[in-house]
Amino acid sequence: MGLFGRERKHGRHAGEPPGNTGGATVAPQTPAPTPVPPTTVPPTTAAGAVSLPATAQHLLAMGASATKARVESVTVTGYVVGQDPVVDLLVSVEPGRGRRPVPLRTVVPRITVPRQGETVVLVTDPTTGAYLYAGLSL
Repeated sequence: MGLFGRERKHGRHAGEPPGNTGGATVAPQTPAPTPVPPTTVPPTTAAGAVSLPATAQHLLAMGASATKARVESVTVTGYVVGQDPVVDLLVSVEPGRGRRPVPLRTVVPRITVPRQGETVVLVTDPTTGAYLYAGLSL
């Protein structure tokens, strides 16, 4: 007699479905999925696109022109890339005679999220003419 008044018959409890009878079960093999190459986000700053700081740093290293801008507002979008947040920045660029606001959506490092009033560096993308966020200004 088994535990709690159940009987054991042939190595199992009464009422349980028969288990493996000792033969090996073979699962059907499915072909492994082919790896898909990762897609990259184009480095534009149009509405909905994301500016990647690594691309801006690369352009700086290649000699692209940089511009300083003042942060007017910072809005967290709720998206993250790795551990870094995606933010909407409204910056004022001084091209010579007047300030003009420029909206940017960019990934910023978590420890260096710009605050309102700080100065940031923007790089002009030579292919699109758009501004890319390159980091805080020193």
